[in-house]
Amino acid sequence: SSAASDVYKRQIVANNNVNQQSNGNPNKDLRTLCLEVLSSIKSSSPTMTEEEWQIGKTMIFIKSEKEYIQLEERRTEVLFEYVEQIQKTFRMYFVRSYFLKMKRATIIIQSLCRRWLAKRFLVLYRESISVIVSVLRMFKPRATYRGHVQ
Repeated sequence: SSAASDVYKRQIVANNNVNQQSNGNPNKDLRTLCLEVLSSIKSSSPTMTEEEWQIGKTMIFIKSEKEYIQLEERRTEVLFEYVEQIQKTFRMYFVRSYFLKMKRATIIIQSLCRRWLAKRFLVLYRESISVIVSVLRMFKPRATYRGHVQ
């Protein structure tokens, strides 16, 4: 693994447009890919000019350490953005699954409560019907009895 390959692998993360272009063409040589990365960095960073870097046969030379630090800081920022996105998705997954579990439990509890209330209503309804029926059954004999007594 050459230094150019290392620079390409480290800096491709921070350059989405180059990453999208290179995915379509795996036959590009490493020099072309590194040039794309560095020109992308040059367009996003006004202090990074073509005089600040040069690509050799196996290495990429950056003149000032300040520029290298700037590249690494940009790479670190992008990596943190990716990490935040992964964490956000991970947390969303667990919170969503917890929410769905609670929703299912709530539905079960509600259905059990409704069933209990329906049974209770049915028992009270049956009791009231039996009271009404017994009162109605009482009227006929009472009416006949009153008719005989008078």
